[in-house]
Amino acid sequence: MTSRGTANRFLQSVLRNGLGRYVGQLKRLSITFSKDAQTARGAREFIEEKAVDFAKQNPGVVLYVSPKQCRVPKLVAEYYLSGWLMESVVQLNALNPRDQDRGSPPAIVFLGFCTTIHPESFDDQEMLLLLVMLLKMYLEKRLRHTSVVDLHSLVKNLLRGIKDWDVKMPELCTAISQLSNHHHNYVKLVQLVPASDLRGRQLRRHLGLMCISKLLDQDYTSIPTNYDSQMIFLCSCLEKMKPSTLIKKMQSNPESDCTSDLEQEAYYLTFSLLNLTNDASSSDEHYSKQRSNYLLKLCIALEKHIKCDIRENARLFYRTKVKDLVARIYGKWQELLQSTRPDQVT
Repeated sequence: MTSRGTANRFLQSVLRNGLGRYVGQLKRLSITFSKDAQTARGAREFIEEKAVDFAKQNPGVVLYVSPKQCRVPKLVAEYYLSGWLMESVVQLNALNPRDQDRGSPPAIVFLGFCTTIHPESFDDQEMLLLLVMLLKMYLEKRLRHTSVVDLHSLVKNLLRGIKDWDVKMPELCTAISQLSNHHHNYVKLVQLVPASDLRGRQLRRHLGLMCISKLLDQDYTSIPTNYDSQMIFLCSCLEKMKPSTLIKKMQSNPESDCTSDLEQEAYYLTFSLLNLTNDASSSDEHYSKQRSNYLLKLCIALEKHIKCDIRENARLFYRTKVKDLVARIYGKWQELLQSTRPDQVT
């Protein structure tokens, strides 16, 4: 149950979060832990003693508990940040003081210190090369146990230090998009870019559109930089993300085998494309009728081309997983539509 407070009589309009009605940021928490592993002792204690109280105190947050054989317990948080649907993963045993050796490598800490104290020591090309090298190492699992906070801080410093941003940003996106050809890695690369500042959000949006274009076999070198053109391009891409369309495309490829796994691969690709779409659809634009029109078009396209194309089956969980992501993105866009509409005076 939830309760709403009543505003004082002399207040005619109450603004929350600077937008309108209040929207809670944290949406979902998922805890994966082992029933018998020593490293999961803290997670088990929380679930046994505090999980129920946490759920009662936070009725707007969905808490999932998943007992599973794993070496390290994991917490996945899904939340809204500046209109973005974010997902953060925390290795819970990294919070244990006895596991300090699993912290960030000294090189990452040192680079973060240097880029904070003396950012002028690096020129734009050096900043770009450091960013690409950092992301490449992350894909190769060399930095997987590094604190996400330290990585985000370093990436943010490097982005902030680029002087000729308008020229270097498309060049940086092109270099990052060439680090891999797998859609799963594209999602990881985009989500490693922090969305807490303007440049990070611009990079995520442009990089997300570029990755979508590559996955759909379009010209990824001519991605527009202005918001209107980006949204028009994104709307046109949603129709091509239908699982049925991707299956036919895979079947027409002579190198692919027509096996039962082909459908699952297509849904996996759709899942990654939707995550990239979620990143590419966010904007720092203030309220405008044009922005609302784009959000409406995205909602219509998402429901018409993807949601209606999915036929759920109790034995095919991957379909349900994609449809759940569609519902979350659709809900986010609807909330943005509601919150960006000007308040009506009654």
